[in-house]
Amino acid sequence: GATIYKTLCVVCHGSKEQPGSLPTALRFAEGQFKNGSDPFSMYLTLTKGFGQMVPMPQYTTAQKYAVIHYIRETFLRPHNPTQLKEIDLASLPRGLAHAEVEKVDTSLPPYQRMELGNALFWTLEVATDNIAQKGIAIRLDEGSGGVTKGKAWMIYDHDTMRVAAASTGSFVDWKGIAFDGSHGSHTSLTGERHFILPSEPGWSLGDFADTRAPAKDGIKYGPVAGLRFLGLYKHQNQNVIAASIHGTTVLESPAWLDYGTTPVFVRTVNVAEAKQPRFEGRRRVEERKRLLGRQTAFGSQIASFHLPRRSRLARHDGEVLHRIARFGSPDAGQHRAVAANRHDDLRGRKRRWRLHR
Repeated sequence: GATIYKTLCVVCHGSKEQPGSLPTALRFAEGQFKNGSDPFSMYLTLTKGFGQMVPMPQYTTAQKYAVIHYIRETFLRPHNPTQLKEIDLASLPRGLAHAEVEKVDTSLPPYQRMELGNALFWTLEVATDNIAQKGIAIRLDEGSGGVTKGKAWMIYDHDTMRVAAASTGSFVDWKGIAFDGSHGSHTSLTGERHFILPSEPGWSLGDFADTRAPAKDGIKYGPVAGLRFLGLYKHQNQNVIAASIHGTTVLESPAWLDYGTTPVFVRTVNVAEAKQPRFEGRRRVEERKRLLGRQTAFGSQIASFHLPRRSRLARHDGEVLHRIARFGSPDAGQHRAVAANRHDDLRGRKRRWRLHR
């Protein structure tokens, strides 16, 4: 019970000395239970979930009661005795049949056996000193098993509204307190990284400088001013990220084309009509890829790009920029701009969006 609690439960619920990461999670040494504190009620909470507490199907009945015993003896009995409820045997359901004792599945760690859906919200280290603090890893290939069973991903950071990286092959190393129990580590990508973008705003009205104040550890946390993540939505088999970019709604859906060792990564972007006229977008590209679509003037560096009418690519101060047609124009209202990336010779270049009045 102690091992499971210190590996998983402590992340949200914390310890007696240190609160967990979820403010609404019960602190067992001092809080009041909302769904019953007797052992059977606690078992039902672990089995079926309650509120923001998700079910824990990866654990057997014996493991759940081991965790319950640890909580009762470590937190409730010495520190929170009013919540220490004894078992009322008469209230327990009667057994209807004998069954084989549950067996613990040790083939994979529980977090790799769980079906997490096709997107994982987690802090992810995409490269050394480059961490997507509010990361969203989206599986791009189709298939069962969720995000952990994929073979291609695009990583977003919704603090900066940037695309942080794209990778193929294996997913992550499962380091961190919630996974292997390690402290002071970040969950890192382990597959082939086809492009990595710097930790800075992905959109701007002209200046890409990160104006957020650093914390005590020197790292900048929280959303960038003017960039607001609105949610992740499902549309059939696609994931759609919604954001407000300086007051303009932008929808983006990632995808890929599987060409073996030369995959194509696709970003489909829908830019709504802006409130202000003469609102303009630019994209700066950093990929080890070739862009798919209409030919541009940059030869082998960028082969092509699908652009809406009246949009174009341009080079500016050593960057490759995508200038979107003026927001509010008939071309810009509901068009979709698709950028795809081939494993080629754009090493060292950067992709990001710039909005410019």
